[in-house]
Amino acid sequence: MTTFMLKQIFTKSSPRLYHTTLKIFKKPFNMREFKKRQVYFEVIKIIKEDVSNGKSDIDIFLHINNFLIEHNLIECAINVEKRLLNRINDFSILLENDLFKIDSYLDFGCDDATITKILGSYIGLTKDKIYGVDISQCTNNNITFIKQEYNNSHVNLPNNSIYLVTMLMVLHHLENPIDLLGEMYRIMKPGGLLIIREHDIDINMDPDGKIFLDILHLYYDYVYNNPSRNNNIDSYSKITHYRSRQEWTNMITSIGFKRIDTDDRINTLYNISDIERKYSHKAKIDNPYHFYYGVYRKPAY
Repeated sequence: MTTFMLKQIFTKSSPRLYHTTLKIFKKPFNMREFKKRQVYFEVIKIIKEDVSNGKSDIDIFLHINNFLIEHNLIECAINVEKRLLNRINDFSILLENDLFKIDSYLDFGCDDATITKILGSYIGLTKDKIYGVDISQCTNNNITFIKQEYNNSHVNLPNNSIYLVTMLMVLHHLENPIDLLGEMYRIMKPGGLLIIREHDIDINMDPDGKIFLDILHLYYDYVYNNPSRNNNIDSYSKITHYRSRQEWTNMITSIGFKRIDTDDRINTLYNISDIERKYSHKAKIDNPYHFYYGVYRKPAY
């Protein structure tokens, strides 16, 4: 396999990316920014060196993966058990005031529904009350799956029928998510919860951050999803639509949802605990992915 994608990133065929990465350390920034930019710089350095050595895309992305795991910056996608434990920990905090009220759950963007099923079971729901929605077919028999057509916001569920809706790392893939969020509002019960997990990034203030996240998305696609298409950074950047936490909140509350403050115990760096962050040298870099949880409630009438 040849290095067709990452080589393009660091050639004149993608000057916007190349010149932006060269400027990363040429602007002033505070210590927190320095920690994030350490990660940006190291990933760019890995790619540049491996491209110059003629390594394949898959080898380069695996090199990035090893760096991220070594610094406790990412969950290895193949470590399913760890991901499940982390999600259960997250939701035990996020749902502690609503846990015994939840009688139905929909996970929009469920993928293979492994996490969907585990979270539904943790809440205490049976298969007929655990719904997963995705544009790709899901064969998990432990949930009720609903196939979603691309660019169609309608979900085949009645009004006011779902108490909990999760959209975990979904919204930034949508150019105009407002219609889909409105559909979630329609199907949710009054008093129900919407939980999103997103990147909190203002691309006007942090263009380097957008480039970094686009590279990481390509890395996920290439290593774990094995896409047949020849992705490149410029085409991929057109289908990612990052927004700041405040922008997401403004959009979601404009539909009618009310924002709920998330618990400080939720750590956005893949649940590295406060103790681990304090005493582990591997926890020295702040959340470069800008992950956060947003929790919103549909008003009870």
